[in-house]
Amino acid sequence: MDHPDCHGGIADLAGLLQRVLCMFRMPGELDEAFAPVMPSVTNARLRLLLDAVHAHFAEHH
Repeated sequence: MDHPDCHGGIADLAGLLQRVLCMFRMPGELDEAFAPVMPSVTNARLRLLLDAVHAHFAEHH
């Protein structure tokens, strides 16, 4: 199966997620920083999304 967005958009997303997680080393820091403007953005959700991207690349590429 061809995944045209994987090596562009999805790979870029993984990089952005990794940068955000590195900027906020402690889960509570990220959650607290985003709570006022984007409460759905949490450390746990970003890690889950990044894990899904990594799993996809490991399985399909």
